[in-house]
Amino acid sequence: MFQVKGRIGFKSTKQRQARTVSIPPSLIEYLKIHHEHQEQARAMFGADYRTDLDLIFGDAQGNLRKPDSVSWQARYLAQKAGLAVSLHTLRHTHASVLLQGGVPLANVSKRLGHRDSHTTAKIYQHALPNTDQDVASTWDKLMAEKAQPKPVAQIGTNPGTEEVSIN
Repeated sequence: MFQVKGRIGFKSTKQRQARTVSIPPSLIEYLKIHHEHQEQARAMFGADYRTDLDLIFGDAQGNLRKPDSVSWQARYLAQKAGLAVSLHTLRHTHASVLLQGGVPLANVSKRLGHRDSHTTAKIYQHALPNTDQDVASTWDKLMAEKAQPKPVAQIGTNPGTEEVSIN
């Protein structure tokens, strides 16, 4: 969305490519409730309701909302909940939590719409798990396995008996 000199409209993404972002089932339930409220507004406004835009978060008449009013409303609701956040903060938190939870960097990068994982890694380096200790431990384990001598077994010539010589 854009808002310039009183005009509001749609704009493309930075890469000018549409992308699909999956949402969790819990959000779908909230959206169903929201849709019911929209249907009530549509019934109230009748033919004056803007069904051609088919917006999820339009105003009461189905028109586009000003982007700054959406940001303001989000901040207001967050303050009522005792939080000091913006929509951008929520985006940043979303990405950070996903990375800390072990979601691969490439997946988070794609979800955010970044051109490549390098961009995501630069911005969210603080959220990437510190796996250096894990890498060091894995190295020790692998080297310990390589260093242990492997026994050489020799099978005896007497049937039913086995003699094992370790060199």
